[in-house]
Parts: sequence; structure tokens; C-alpha cells
Amino acid sequence: MYFDLICSIIIFNSFKVDYFTFFFLIALAGIAFCYSAVGHGGASGYIAMFALFGMVSPNMKSFVLVMNLAVASISFFQYYKQGYFNIKYFFPFGLGATPMAYLGASIKIDASIYQYILSAFLLFSVLFLLGIFDHYKNRLQISYKPFKALLIAMLLEFVSGITGVGGGIFLSPILLMLGWLNVKQTAAVSALFIVLNSLAGLVAIQNFDMLSNAEMLIKLIVVASFGYLGSKWGVSLKNTLILRRMLAFVLLIAAIKLCFV
Repeated sequence: MYFDLICSIIIFNSFKVDYFTFFFLIALAGIAFCYSAVGHGGASGYIAMFALFGMVSPNMKSFVLVMNLAVASISFFQYYKQGYFNIKYFFPFGLGATPMAYLGASIKIDASIYQYILSAFLLFSVLFLLGIFDHYKNRLQISYKPFKALLIAMLLEFVSGITGVGGGIFLSPILLMLGWLNVKQTAAVSALFIVLNSLAGLVAIQNFDMLSNAEMLIKLIVVASFGYLGSKWGVSLKNTLILRRMLAFVLLIAAIKLCFV
């Protein structure tokens, strides 16, 4: 179970790593663990950490998508193994996700206006997940229709492609608010949704130079290892209230990142 973690520690120790890089890796590991536990890849968290640690570079967006893809793939596999994946609910989102994510990632515009609007939505989602609006929960729920799901997916993925995040931070709270899936089913659908979105974003960017960098590979191994541990822990939790709170924490990080980073 801990093979990936041991490998990452061995590789980590084989390089001379300063304290600044060490704490940065710890931050990435924590983000990967928390996000993977709720079926996310961690893109918004990684972007926030790169910015906060002053490590923004031209290759950052493509590398974030690679880390997002790795962690979301691991998370999806864990939730899929336990039978939480429902293809009926995923199919409209998967169909709408890929082309719109590609289109959004290809457009070069100032996304600041989108970011503030989305931050407000994410903060609302945090309050919802913490139970602030429990008295009004039934009013938000609507019947599931594939066409409705397709329209929602197309809108979410276009915006996530522009802002450079995986899309799951928008999809998860919507699925829960609408009452279509429970927390673990939402995690499974969101994880595969993020995998497709990240792949589309990488195809649009077509920049893989960072994978030849040893330091970047260490970061990738660290997030993949802790993503594995986080998803194993999340899928085994019996108390889904903990997952809801963790998802609220994840969305709060994303909202802060969109507003201030």
C-alpha cells in the first residue's frame, strides 16, 4: 500500500533539496491527499501553491494539468473499484467535457472577471456543504435529464478550460446540490470528468518540456503517491460528513486562489 510513498522518499533523498523546496513538496503532498480523497485532481490547489511560493513559470499550467491528470486517474480507479461509478450520470458530462475544455483552453483572454464570479459560486458551495442551507436543500434539487447534464457540462468545461482548473471544483457541488448523486458517487464521476478535461487541456497546450526536468518529476511522483494514499483513505471512509467537509475545504482553497492568487 505504501510502495509509492517509499519510492517517492527514496527518489526525494537522492537529490539535494533545500528547505524551501521541501516545504513546497509538503504543500503539494497535502493538496494531493485532500483533493484525491474527494475525487479531485488538485489543479486549483497546485496553482495556488505555485503562486504562493513564487514558482510561477511558463510551463506551470501544463505541469499542473499533468499532476491533475495523474491524481484524478488514481482517485477514479479507487472509487471505480468500490462500485461508486455510475456511467448513466457520467456519460452526458463526459460527452460535453472534452470538446468544450479544449475550446476553452485554446482561447487566450483575461479570465479575471470569470474568476471573481466563480469564486462567489465556490464560496456559496462551501456554505452549502457545511449545511448552512440545509433548510433550502430541497428547493435546489431538480429531476435528472441527460440534456440538462450535457448543457451544464459544456458550460462548466468551457469556463474551466479558460481558467486552467480541472472542472471538478464546479461539478461536484452542482451534482450534490441538484441531488443527483451522493458524495462518493459524485467523487467517482468528478474524477473521470477531470481526467478527460485535463487530457483535453494538455492536447490544446501541447507543451511537455517540463517532464524532462528532474525536479518536476519529483513533484509529480510526490503528488501521485499522496494522491494514491488520499483516494484509498477517502473511499474507505464510512462517515461521508467528513468527505463533505473536506470537499468544502478543497473548494475554499479554490475560491481563495481565484480571488487573490
